Amino acid sequence: MIIQVDDKHVRLLEADVMTDFRVRADVDGGVVDLDLVLGASQAGRCDADHAWISVGWIRAEATQGSGENAADWASKFERMLEYAGTHGWLSDDGQQVRGHIDRGRTDPAVDHVAPNLGT
Repeated sequence: MIIQVDDKHVRLLEADVMTDFRVRADVDGGVVDLDLVLGASQAGRCDADHAWISVGWIRAEATQGSGENAADWASKFERMLEYAGTHGWLSDDGQQVRGHIDRGRTDPAVDHVAPNLGT
């Protein structure tokens, strides 16, 4: 799962991939601009090292028009969140999941959040 952030938009890519969670930041500025775009879209926030993405935002984006697959996706997503929680990758209230910030398309860094869950 990739959260794609540019200077004006936040999009969810590869929503069915539960074994990889990262934030790809293609913003002109640094962390401050990334935080502004995430906040303006209500997708999350970031600190110096990681982005914190709203679980509710991910659910809303992933299930738009998904129809009969929504229940299956939700089940897999819950398992991903459980796994993330065991590693401290969820906020204390469980409303945000932490993602590694991949700065631009050339940075191959990845923060693996879940094992292969058969997706």
